[in-house]
Amino acid sequence: MITKKTINNTIDNKQFLKDFKNDVLKGLSNSNKSLPCKYIYDEEGSKLFKKITKLPEYYVTRSEFQIFSESGDFFGNLLKNLTCNIVEFGVGDGQKTRILLKHLTQNKIVFRYYPIDISSSAIDDLINSLKRDFKNLDSNGLVADYSCDLTCLRNMKTGTNLVLFLGSNIGNMNFNQSISFLRRIRESLNLGDYLLIGFDLKKDATTLQNAYNDSQGISEKFNKNLLNRINKELGGNFDLNLFSYLSIYDTKEGAIVSKLISKKQQIIKISSLNKVFSFAKGEAIHTESSYKYNQNDIKYLAKESGFSIIENLFDKQHFFTNSIWQLK
Repeated sequence: MITKKTINNTIDNKQFLKDFKNDVLKGLSNSNKSLPCKYIYDEEGSKLFKKITKLPEYYVTRSEFQIFSESGDFFGNLLKNLTCNIVEFGVGDGQKTRILLKHLTQNKIVFRYYPIDISSSAIDDLINSLKRDFKNLDSNGLVADYSCDLTCLRNMKTGTNLVLFLGSNIGNMNFNQSISFLRRIRESLNLGDYLLIGFDLKKDATTLQNAYNDSQGISEKFNKNLLNRINKELGGNFDLNLFSYLSIYDTKEGAIVSKLISKKQQIIKISSLNKVFSFAKGEAIHTESSYKYNQNDIKYLAKESGFSIIENLFDKQHFFTNSIWQLK
């Protein structure tokens, strides 16, 4: 049976709005203004990101598709004779996961699928498409962010948990945040459970920067959706044309850093906060950092969060890796 399920700590609209207000107030009140990138992902943001994944400059999705397409035997052998609970964070449109589910079906692996995403529309679209492709799939879709209570993993029906954190989602956290998040996952799992996590690997700056500065300007629209959402849901009066988009690779941080920069001195009012925010010409709002990794970084994160690395799966260009970890 495929459904969208409400559980403790899934997103409540009133609580979400409260958190949104608090995060915007805090972020725009700081001397170095910033906004959490998770608020980009409303229905419009999810549509824009789906467009990004199909851009010629954006190699991440193609690389991961290649890994999944060529790893059917690996997953079949890894999960052979197991009953699995597959829990996926930040599922998006689920296209890569669909390949994995087909591999498991072909290898006669018994599994249940629990996609989790902050976007309700993304979950709705995924559930509808799964109904068409997997008639007997047992799945519950959850609308929640990464702060949701993970202890439910310990209380899953009988089986081995396989937690998926794909794409470059881990890259939106710095190393300390990543370790804290990964430790929460570890504490919620049982011995023998698995974590499959995607890492965008460090490479030449031109390839990285082109992926976030596409020729069609979709990445700019995607980041500006933060301001658009504040306007729609919090009563802001941002003029999106008065902000430019900048995304560069910071070699010291090892991350693509994205910002929206005020083109002029201006005052922004957000009615639901009963607050105004002043911007100097050239002042930036940090919207997203996307960290990149090498093999030592991945080993460090696994060790610090209490996992053992079982295998690193690479695309042919070694642009990306899906790393399978286990709690031993």
